[in-house]
Amino acid sequence: MTRRRNASAASETNDCLGSDTDEKFGFQSGSDYTLETFKEYADEYKRQYFGVKGATESIDFRDDNREKRLEPSVVDIEGEYWQIVEDPTDEIEVLYGADLDTATFGSGFPKASAENKISLDPCVLSGWNLNNLPRLPCSEDISGVLVPWLYVGMCFSSFCWVTQLSPSVLKSEGIPVYRAVQNPGEFVLTFPRAYHSGFNCGFNCAEAVNLAPVDWLPRGLCATELYSEQHRKTSLSHDKVAREAVKEQLELYFLQSNNPRLLRWQKFCGKDGVLTKALKARVIMENKRMEIVSSISNVRKMDKDFDLSTERECFLCSYDLHLSAAGCECSPHRYGCLSHAKRVCSCEPSKKFLLVRYNLDELNALVVALEGDLGAVKLHRLEDFGLVLPMQLKLLEEPKIPWRKASLNMRDH
Repeated sequence: MTRRRNASAASETNDCLGSDTDEKFGFQSGSDYTLETFKEYADEYKRQYFGVKGATESIDFRDDNREKRLEPSVVDIEGEYWQIVEDPTDEIEVLYGADLDTATFGSGFPKASAENKISLDPCVLSGWNLNNLPRLPCSEDISGVLVPWLYVGMCFSSFCWVTQLSPSVLKSEGIPVYRAVQNPGEFVLTFPRAYHSGFNCGFNCAEAVNLAPVDWLPRGLCATELYSEQHRKTSLSHDKVAREAVKEQLELYFLQSNNPRLLRWQKFCGKDGVLTKALKARVIMENKRMEIVSSISNVRKMDKDFDLSTERECFLCSYDLHLSAAGCECSPHRYGCLSHAKRVCSCEPSKKFLLVRYNLDELNALVVALEGDLGAVKLHRLEDFGLVLPMQLKLLEEPKIPWRKASLNMRDH
């Protein structure tokens, strides 16, 4: 839903304070609505906005009286929308109920009840049900990964309002543009690094879910770096996702050599596996970042609950701090990524410290383990990584790590 304001009102400030989630996704908090009042507002706005415009005549068969009404067509709405984007004469305000957790507000996809897990509704167990998408252990806790979200939208609302480009601009630069009209009951899949935007043709509810399959990890790593350069918040922790994927693979290796899930994972491991390459690239990147902070000798072991309840991000670029962070005694609650460690404060390097979840030796050992040398994971490191192994399991004592070892002055934190 949009509300049109003239240009003179553009300087007015919004006295609604947005939450961290609002800032992350580019929204600001607005007025409260129920679903019913939201629909009434949307319908009334559409009637007023398009009431004087040429519109196709249709019959609302849901109305008992079958009154004839003037309803704008999809073409009418789309034309008006792009006219606003390409040649705005007034400021447009979008009302959009976004990022409502379906675990709290409910889902349009049915769920099996705890009392009766067998339902007559075939959609309960359908693979197209967003509630049934496969998950890694603990993935529900990874910043919304594989967790459905509910979007409630109205006329003209857009996913990419700030950065939106008109199709005519893209076409003029030789960029192919594809248009899709999503109807009720249909799915739209968006692939990584594909620019996309959209708007609603009227009141509707839609659910969306973020998927992070293994072959997404290399692309996700590139996205994380790009977001850092642009000082943008990420919607999920790439390092947490990668960590859970590595943990899943190693647990299967150690516990169930004939487990069908292991066979499914094997294609992602080995020296040329996607998971192995993604972790190796991340370790190389972390190594380069450690070189930037070589003047900081105080390196501490990161507490395992460092970012358990709150996402830790760089104060400057919003980079995810799951693997490492820089801080100073003068600012106990202020952390930066290794690239911006020097800008956390103006104190001397001797007063600053680094927090690392794993040192470089341990990260290298994980890479070698994914390549096939399970002895690379030392027994005393398994508990820290979260692996659950049988007591009788015996591992090789010394790992074979071909890369340069980095010596860090480690101490408990």
